[in-house]
Amino acid sequence: NPLDWITLVSHTVSGSAGIFLNSVFIYLLLFRSDKHLKSYAILLLNACITDNLASFCVLYTISRQIPVTKTSGVGIYLGPCSHIAVCVLCYLPTLHYVVALSSSYFIHDGYEERKKELIATVIAVTRPDLM
Repeated sequence: NPLDWITLVSHTVSGSAGIFLNSVFIYLLLFRSDKHLKSYAILLLNACITDNLASFCVLYTISRQIPVTKTSGVGIYLGPCSHIAVCVLCYLPTLHYVVALSSSYFIHDGYEERKKELIATVIAVTRPDLM
């Protein structure tokens, strides 16, 4: 089916590019950021790690949604998870990472926070799925 190939290629290219570019950005944040920007670097590092994990999950599942009616649809998984049969277990963290990434921008209210408080807040907000 040509739509399966289009979905497979577009998800593979975007997922691979997301993993590569986020990994480069994580390296730059860890080793090339200025000392006076550390609190912003922590927030950006959290966003990069979350986006990197979401890109990996998207690349692993490669889901294609087929609408059946106006209110329902069927999800077909084309990625490597279809051979292992754990697609839903990888789809749920993907949703969590997207929500955590979008909500993490509201943590910092424009004032300088201490590094330990910021790290504790980021861990408390964005990593409950690892427990």
